[in-house]
Order: sequence, then structure tokens, then C-alpha cells
Amino acid sequence: MRKSSWMLVILARHGVALPASPERYARASRLLAWAKRSRLGEALRRSLVGGAWSLVTAAVLTSTGVAFAGTTNTIPYSDNFENYTNGTPLINGTNGWYGDSSAIVVQNLTVRTGTNAAVIPDGCMLSNRFQSSLPTNVWIQMDLRPGLFDVTNNWVVDTNQAGLFLVDSNGNFVVHNGPATDPYNSTNWVVVTNVGVGTSGTNWVRINIYEKYTHTNWDLYADGILVTNNIGFVNTNLTNFSGFNIDNGTTTSYLDNVSVSAINTNQCPLIVIPPTPSVRNFFVGETPSVQTVKIYNVWSDPIGFEITTNQAWISASPTDGNVEPGATNDVTLTYASTASWQGGASNAIVTVVATNGTDRWNTQTVAVVINIMDLRVSPSLITNTVAAGLTPTNRDFSVINAGAGSFAYTATITNDWLSFSGLSATSGTVNAFGTNTLTLTYSNTAWWTPGITSNTTITIASTDSGGATLTVDVALTPSMVLQAVPAQLVNVVMQGETASTNFQVCSTNQGVANYTLATNQPWLVVSPSDGSLTGEVYGATNTILVTYTNTLGLTVGAHYGMITISAPGCVSVPINVTLTVQAPPMLSVSPTLVTNTVMAGQNLDGQTLQVWNGNTNYGIGYQVTTNASWLYVQVTNNYLAPLTTNTLMITVGSLTSAGDVPSNYTGTITITATNRAEGSPATIPVTIIVNPKPRLAFNPTNLSQTILQGQDAVNQGFDVWNSNGYYTLDYTISKGVTPWLVLTPTSGTSTGQHQRIEVQYSTANLPAGRTNAAITIVGWAWDGVHTKSIVETQTIDVALSVTPFATLTTDAQSEYAYTVRKGLTPPDTVFSVWNGANPPNSMYFTVSPLTSWLSVTPSSGTSTGNWVELQVQADATEMKPGVVYSGTVQIDAIDAGSGAAAYGSPYAFTISVVLREFKGFDFQGGLSGASDLVLYREANGAWEIRNLISNYATTQFLGGAGYQAVPGDYNGDGITWMGVYRPASGSWYAQQVGAGSAQVVEMQQWAGAEYVGVPGDYDGDGKTDPGVYLEQSGLWMLLLSGSGYQQVSGIFGGPGYTALLAGDYDGDCIVDPGVYHRTSGLWILLLSTSPLVISGTFGGSGFVSVPTDYDGDGITDPAIYETETGYWSILPSTTQGLWTRQFGGTAMSATLVPAPGNYDGAGGADLGLYDTTTWRWYIMTLDDVPLAWGYPMGRLGCFPVLP
Repeated sequence: MRKSSWMLVILARHGVALPASPERYARASRLLAWAKRSRLGEALRRSLVGGAWSLVTAAVLTSTGVAFAGTTNTIPYSDNFENYTNGTPLINGTNGWYGDSSAIVVQNLTVRTGTNAAVIPDGCMLSNRFQSSLPTNVWIQMDLRPGLFDVTNNWVVDTNQAGLFLVDSNGNFVVHNGPATDPYNSTNWVVVTNVGVGTSGTNWVRINIYEKYTHTNWDLYADGILVTNNIGFVNTNLTNFSGFNIDNGTTTSYLDNVSVSAINTNQCPLIVIPPTPSVRNFFVGETPSVQTVKIYNVWSDPIGFEITTNQAWISASPTDGNVEPGATNDVTLTYASTASWQGGASNAIVTVVATNGTDRWNTQTVAVVINIMDLRVSPSLITNTVAAGLTPTNRDFSVINAGAGSFAYTATITNDWLSFSGLSATSGTVNAFGTNTLTLTYSNTAWWTPGITSNTTITIASTDSGGATLTVDVALTPSMVLQAVPAQLVNVVMQGETASTNFQVCSTNQGVANYTLATNQPWLVVSPSDGSLTGEVYGATNTILVTYTNTLGLTVGAHYGMITISAPGCVSVPINVTLTVQAPPMLSVSPTLVTNTVMAGQNLDGQTLQVWNGNTNYGIGYQVTTNASWLYVQVTNNYLAPLTTNTLMITVGSLTSAGDVPSNYTGTITITATNRAEGSPATIPVTIIVNPKPRLAFNPTNLSQTILQGQDAVNQGFDVWNSNGYYTLDYTISKGVTPWLVLTPTSGTSTGQHQRIEVQYSTANLPAGRTNAAITIVGWAWDGVHTKSIVETQTIDVALSVTPFATLTTDAQSEYAYTVRKGLTPPDTVFSVWNGANPPNSMYFTVSPLTSWLSVTPSSGTSTGNWVELQVQADATEMKPGVVYSGTVQIDAIDAGSGAAAYGSPYAFTISVVLREFKGFDFQGGLSGASDLVLYREANGAWEIRNLISNYATTQFLGGAGYQAVPGDYNGDGITWMGVYRPASGSWYAQQVGAGSAQVVEMQQWAGAEYVGVPGDYDGDGKTDPGVYLEQSGLWMLLLSGSGYQQVSGIFGGPGYTALLAGDYDGDCIVDPGVYHRTSGLWILLLSTSPLVISGTFGGSGFVSVPTDYDGDGITDPAIYETETGYWSILPSTTQGLWTRQFGGTAMSATLVPAPGNYDGAGGADLGLYDTTTWRWYIMTLDDVPLAWGYPMGRLGCFPVLP
């Protein structure tokens, strides 16, 4: 018997009654296969003992009219299984596939190209069904990795198939040629040995079958090589293609890249081998070697081709050409350098398309895979530090393949103090994206020098696929031994506070260690956190401060931490830390809420507040605040020792209520600890309810009646009560000094009830008109406990209207007094008269002056309540200055209805008038109030007159050489006349400005060059009286105008005494004679109102007397001017003391002449200076305001004339 292994391919099934469904067909085919095997006893026995065999049914062809349930495929058809999810079963018509077992699935472990392929386990069959069509020729292509079949007898032939073939255990194809006369023992099985698939059972082979229905035979190709051709159909009656089966009866088989197409004789397919070149591994940076792909033309005509690639790193050559009939063309695949490639698998597709220059068909692909390996080590540097004399702990490092593929490597070390742990560590293999861990073992460091680093190198080398080498540097440093004193810390801290301690860092052997300190708890802080040791021992200066902070977040109790001292090359030293956190003191208060009620306006009784500390360890300092101005807390001790209590006093200020409803006052007492304490701040809400005081109410609010004069008014009354009902209202009622008004009762109480108060009148004696009174009600609040407090005071207005007789009413004052400058008319006295009765009736009145110099306009009138204005004129023509003239004006009125005298009639008032001399010059009579500036030039008798206020100016001539200027009001009309006195003849001349001639007064009896004119109103008649003074004898001679210019004389003064300018020193409008001693400064005055002589020293050598009215009160004030310094000294009559001013002096000019006067019309004299050299005036007010400065006036020989 012949022994062989074989594969069965069934082609073109026809004429057999198949089961009704593909599933049943698959089961029937498997029963048939097992029935066949049962006749092959040796094969069956071998399968039972583990012999390998396989049945592959390819290209099952069925006859026309055979129908299958479910979806079937159409030609052309292809399936590379890439669109399936891993593990998808190929059953129930999935893309036309009908497997007889759910174990036939798509998987991704064993593939020809791409990522997926179908797996057909032992004893399973996979079928694919197509709709019946009429193609003449069919081209079938598939990639198979078949199991090999080992038999001792021929296979039972299925006579309904187009064709069958097997792959035996020698890797040869076994085909059935033509019909089988005896299906169970057919002699038409042919073993083809020219092409094999190998005997390993793991080889992929590309199968191509060409079925020719017009010739009822088929051709078989393996990897593009013709295995055999013109093989006769088993069933020669088959006319069209309907499917194929793959039956596996031994070890697992795999299927990939299936396609079925109808052959167009003008477009024959090419065969491209291999569909996947061998997968190759290269290290990054290598350039893969070239590969070759073959293109087979198995046809009788040449076929063109075109080639493209989808990656820039692969190129094909040639990219196009023709394959001659039965020939093979080689295509070279060239690769770029992998220097910039990432580790991993890189994929490319080479596409081959058959073409005749116009059309393109039969697209086939070649899948190219390049695995890039990437050798890496981690870490590449290994450092270790160990205390000298100890053995370092083992260290690991990794050999890594950061890419695809796998590679072998060796590991070597260049020093004897370092070795691998285990002999196998010196070599190994790293798979794709894999990691091998190698362990290093160190020798003991006894006798090594601390701080000196030893280095070595580990070399990792691979010679695979171009090779790669990397190194790992290893450094080992023996270190000093550190220690801490003390070795552990135990401390206590209050929660929320900080505490501190310290320890020392030192070493036990020689060397230098730069150390750092680290803690493992946020509440544990060290300072400094680094330092340096040079072999110190305990007690050296390396002291570390430890601070316990952030304790607020720590619970009460023990907490543990660690301080670690680390230094390069040294073993780290831990210091265990135990921190006991004690509870902070608790600030407690009682009560926690204060509520009280009080009547508005009363002070609330004090209330105590307890504050205590229940902690046994810590005291509490505290402060107390309130947020309301009415709320106070009295604190005598701001500290709570452990387990102590303090008492505070709460007081409340005066509070009020809003209206007649209670008012709530809310505030807060805040007790805040000044150190760490729980319960702080403690807030105590305070609510004070302020009830309103009793509300005083009364009705009506006013009382009024109209009665006839002489009658009593009828009685009236009003009610008093507490309108809001709060507390008790006590009240008293009074009426002031009103005997015609009686109240009953005058006091009472109310908690809300009304009480009637009777008002009785006794008005018979009331005068006519309106009489008013006020009833005063004073309410007091009483809460039954505290002292009564006043609530409010209200009044009830009482108005009685007594029908009156006429009432003379006037706004005239009882007395009017006028002081008027001589020459002016006193102002009119204006007043009104009216009937003041209410309501008024008609009243007649007359007004009569009781003196001749008074007149009234109008002198009578009528009033029914209207005001009648009247004026009283005073005629001062005949009045003399200084005399008080007083007159009476009387008003008489009668009631028009009765003819009787009106109430208030008669009414009289007085008017008094006093004339005052004008202190100054008024040559124009312009009444500006300001004195004229007057210069007199004796050389030619020229008078220059100016007024600074009215701008009046004139130049007149009177006098001449030998004439003294003596101006004055010689006729008493208030206008100043020019006057000159000629001492040689004793003649006195006076002329009004603008008059044609002068009046002459002869004083021949006292003629002489030594006489000086001293004019003035010495008799008080308002006219200037001529007068002369002789210094040699002190003789005065006056001509009094009031006595017909009668001469009077007397001795007053004498040598050294200068006659003072006319002045009124006692305010009686009469000139008082006076002299001034130029050397001693003695003043002597003869007052007209007293027989006494007034004297005093004021001035002396270097001083010039300048008396005049400086304060504007009408009285002459003594004054002096110091020629050298320009100091003015004034004794004002209105105040005590001395006025001084600095204005003038020789520093200003040596030719200044003092000439004070009322030049601004303000009433008081201004300081005046006239420079006889520059002919300019300088005038300054007493308030230091310049009035005239450098005012030009006069010429050479002009001197000022003083009033």
C-alpha cells in the first residue's frame, strides 16, 4: 500500500440532492468525510493515537439550480478578513461563510498579510456559497496554511464535485483527474511532485485555481508555479460555479486573502509572490536590505503591469513593464535609512495592477513590515552613597526594547567591586516593547575613603540586525556618619500657638558633609534648613531651631513627625518628634443673651455679666467692646487666670422710643481674647425694649370767646388723659399771673381715662381788645418704681376778645434825641397813629407840638385801624451849639361813636436837639463831612483850598505880609470864612469865599507884633469869636459875638507857653482855652463847664502839640507829634490808654508840618503832614490806610492852616 498525506479540494459539485440549508449541508459533508475515514483503518487508528491529518476542500462547485437558504455571494468576490472584529464566528452566512462550528473565527495571531485571518480548527469545515451564474471561466485565489494529511488508502471521491485536491504529509499536491468509476477506490488520484509546500505544517502557500467550464477541466498553481493543468472535472456535467469547501481533519489550518473572479480572456490575472515578504528586524539607524517580489504570467499572452507604493521610505523597481507568457519578472524593493524612525512596526503596501495600457485590473498588494528595534537603558546613571564600611543595597536597572521585534544582548562590567546578581544576567533577549531588569550587587566598602567616588561602566551590546551598544555609568561614594543630639524631640504647645526647641547636628567621623534638613509634617519647621559639617561633635555650633507652627489645624493630643538630616554620600538620620497639642483656654460668658424693658428716658439698672476660663493650663487676656453708643460695659480686670471668673457690669444710656409704640434697641457686646482662646470672640446680643412714656393728651387745644367790655365770659373746660396707656401720667395745670382765670382741679393722674378741667372767667375788669392767657399742662411719667420724670409741657391758648372803645396806638417813642452839626437841619421825626382796638372802630385824633420850634404835618386825622403817618419838623435856626433844646408833642384821640377819650389818650413824647460845632473847615458849605485842606501864603495873601471827598478846589486872596490866617464861622451858618489878623494894627478881617468885601474888627488896644490870633466860639453862640494871645505876659483878649463883641480879657499862660488851637475838651460845644509849655510838656486847660483848671504833663522839647477830635466823639483829644521820630501820641476821650502811631519824622523829611484833620469825613481826625519844601500832603488814617500820599498842593511860602 502507498503511504501519503494529502489535502482534499472539492471543485464544482452538481447533481446531488443536498440538505435544505447550508448548516445541514456542512454536517452532511462532515458525516461523509468520517464515513470515508472509517474505511481507512490505518488512518483512523493513527488519528486516535495522535497522527496528524487534514482535509482541505477548496473551490466546491455546484450544479445549476442548487439553492441555499440565506445570503450568498456574487462574482467578483474578495475577503481579507480585515473588516471583522477579532473573534467573529464565520457561521450563518457571514459574508457568505458557513462554518460547521463556532470555533471557526477571525483571529489576529496567525496571518498572511494585514492583521486578521480565519482559523479552521481540527475536524471543522468552512464553506462559501455563490449565486448561480454562467461564467465561462473562474479564477480562484487564496492564501492557505494547510495541515498535512497522512493516509494509507485513497480518499472516497465525491462524484458531484468539479475537482478535488489534497496536500499529503510530504508537502505534495494530490489531485483527482477526471471521473471516478469507483468512488471508493478510484485510481485517478495523482500525486504531483514538481511543486511542494513543505512538511512543517506552518508554511503559507498562495493557491490559484483556474476552472474552465467550456473544457470541463482545471489548472492548479502554487506560489505562481503551475502544479498541474488540464485536470478533468470529476463531474463533467457541471456548467457553472457555486462555491467551495475547506475541510480540515488534522492540526489547525488558516485562511487569508480569498478572491473569486470571472476570467476575461483579454484581461488575464497575474500572480504576485510573496504577498508578504518576510518580516525583518533592524535597530534604529540601520538601512534594511533590499527584497524581491516576483510577478508571474501563467497565460499565453504578455501582460503589462504598474507598481506603486504608499510610503516614502520604500521604492519599487521597475515601476512598470510586461511579463511575457509563462515568464516571471522580479521587482526589487529598496528601503530608506531608519535613522529618524520611531521604534515599532512600520507598514507599507506595494500595489501591483495588471494593465494593457488602457484598462487596469487584477489589483494585488504586497504587505511589507519592517520592525524597528530601539535599545535603551534606564537609568543610564546609577549613583549610590553609603556610610563608609557598609555594603550598599542592590540596585536595579532596565534593558529596554522601545520598538518591535526582539534582540539578544550581552552585559559586561569593567570593575570588580560591582557584579550582576545571577549568571543569567550577563546576557538575554528583549522582546518587542519589552523590559529586562538586571540587579547589581556591590562589595563591602570597608577601608574606603569617605567622600571619594568610585566609578565603573556597564556595557550592554547586541550584535543582532546591525548591532547596538549602550552604557550605564555607576558611581559609589562612601559617606560620613551623621547624628543628631538629642535623637528625639518631645514638646508641648497650645493649639493655635507656636513653640520652639533646638537640636545639634554632628558627625562621628572625619570628612565634609553639606547637609539638608526636611520635615514630613506641615506643622514642623526647621531653621536653617541646610548647613555644612567638617567632623564636628556634639556641642559645636551647628544648632538647628525647631518651630512648631500651624497648630490650629491639629487636634488636641499627641502628634508625630520626623526631621530627616540628609547629606550627599551620608546615611540620612531621622529625628522622631512628638508634639503634644493642648487645648487652648475656652472663653465662656453668661448670660449669652440680655433682654430688658425700660421706660423711655429712664436709665436701666445695671446688670452683671460673668466671664470665666475653665482651662487648667492657660490664662486669657481679653477686651470688651460694644457696637452701640448707648451700651456700656464696666471692666475692672482684663485677665482671666486658669479656672477663674470675672464679673462685668452692663449699663445702658438714656434711650428714647419712637412715637407711642415700643422701640427695640439691639446691640452686641463682644468679648475678644487677646491671646489664643476658643470661644473668642464671644458675642452677647443685647435687646432693650423701650416703652414710650405716657403721652399727655388734651382737648380742645385752645379756648376763645368774644365779650363786651365789662362782662364776664361764660365758663369753659377741657379734657386731660394718657393717650397711649403706658404707665401712669401725673399732671399739673397752671395759668400764670391771670387773676381773671380760675382752673379746677389743678392736678391729677391718668392711665388712659379722661378727666375734665373746668375753666372759669372773671373778665368784667378787662380792658377792651384782645386778652390772651396760656394754660400750662405739665405731664410726669411714673412707672410705679422709679422717680417721676417730666414727659412734656403743653399749653392751651386762651383768647378773649373784648369789644373795645377806640384805642390810641402809636409807634412813636417816648423820647427822641438828635445831635446835629451846626448849620444842618435836624431830621424829621416820623411816626404813625392808628386805632389799635380789635376790631377797630373809628377814632379821631389831633397832634399838637407844645413848643414853637416844632411843627407837625398833618396835625389831625381819622383811623379805623389804618395807620396814619405823621412828621414832626424841628427848626434849628435860632439854636445855639451846645444847648439842649427839648419840646413835647401830644396826641389826643376820641372814640368816634361815644365822643369819649380813646384808651391811651393823650399820649405825649419829647424831642430834644443839640447842635455841635463842625471840627474842621467847610468853605463851600458843601456839607461833605470832610474838612477842607487849607494852605495860606503870607507873602501874597493867597488861600489854596481843597476837599478830598467832594473834590472842591479854589484859590482866594485875603491878607498878605504881616497878616495871620484866622479862618472861622463868623456868622454861625456853618460855613467857614477866610479870616486874617494883622498884629501890627490889631485889625481882624473876615470874608466869605465869593463875597465882594470883608468885615473888619479892630483890636487896637492889644496891637503888637507878639500877638497871636486864637479864634474860637468861646461863648457857645455858634459863631467864631476873635481872640489874641500874648505869650510874654500870658494875656488873652476875646471879642464875644454873643455879647455884641464885648471885649473880655485875662492872664493865662506866659513865657514858654504856646496857646493851644481852639478845642472843646468837655464836650459842651464851647471852646476851652488852653496852653502848652514847649519845654516841659505841661498842658493847662480852662474848662467852660467847671471853674477848675485841668493840667498835666504830655510832651516837651522836640514835641509839637496837635490836639483835635481823633476818636470822632465831638471832644478834643490831647495829642503830640515828635518832630524827630514822627511818633504821634494821642489821649482819646473814649478809651483809657494811649494811642501811638509812627508817621513822619525827619527821616521822611526835615520840613514836615503836622496838620491833622477829619479829611475823609469819617468823623475822627486823620494824621496829616505837609512838606513845605516839596509842597505835598501825606495823610494817613488811624487804621494805617493811606488817604493821600504825595498829594501836590501849594507853592513856596505856603503853610497849612489847622482847624
